[in-house]
Amino acid sequence: GGGGGGGGGFGGFGGGGTAGPHVVPGNYAVALIAGGQALDTKPMRIIMDPEARLAGAERTRWNAIATELHDAHRRGIGVQTALNALHPQMADVAGKIGAAANVPANLKSQFETLNRDYEAVRVKFGVPLAGPGAGGRGGGGGGGGGGGGRAGGAPDQNVVNRIAAAKNGVMAIWEPPSDAVTRQAATARTMLTTAMSEANGVLARARTLGAALRQYNLTLNVP
Repeated sequence: GGGGGGGGGFGGFGGGGTAGPHVVPGNYAVALIAGGQALDTKPMRIIMDPEARLAGAERTRWNAIATELHDAHRRGIGVQTALNALHPQMADVAGKIGAAANVPANLKSQFETLNRDYEAVRVKFGVPLAGPGAGGRGGGGGGGGGGGGRAGGAPDQNVVNRIAAAKNGVMAIWEPPSDAVTRQAATARTMLTTAMSEANGVLARARTLGAALRQYNLTLNVP
């Protein structure tokens, strides 16, 4: 058979759901780097599995789709990580600002609106992430789109998990993506793009409001 597991890319982008596509076949130079200097360089030739049912234009299309999904996944993880870092701060301010007599009413109102929008968008990224050190691992391992133990949001809401599942669906087999897989990938990309736009807007507002709240000893340090 064509051999599954397209995610173990040469050079690697990390394990589990963050793995990237294989390097395109061709001639490469592999360098041993230390202190920013190349100590040694060796040639390496990457060839395609002769049993894989993927070649030429189909191989190029497969790699383009897998790479696009991988890049989208990494961008999604970046936003997910920023939201996760902000989460305990939002909860802390929410618990204090109402009783803070020195905070102007307009800032309290701004925070209330921000917190409402934050609560709506965080579940789309599975925030808060479950367990210590979970930030940046978005999407879980393997090909599933499930929550992978995430504490926030149902699996079908988590746009990082969805893009990971779509990517893994493409990379799991050396064949041109089926129509169903292609549709899944397109839907996941659209959902992620929309959610990232919402999240980046919330993060920008939190950054601005955080500067205004600092003088009242309320902290919102946006990554």
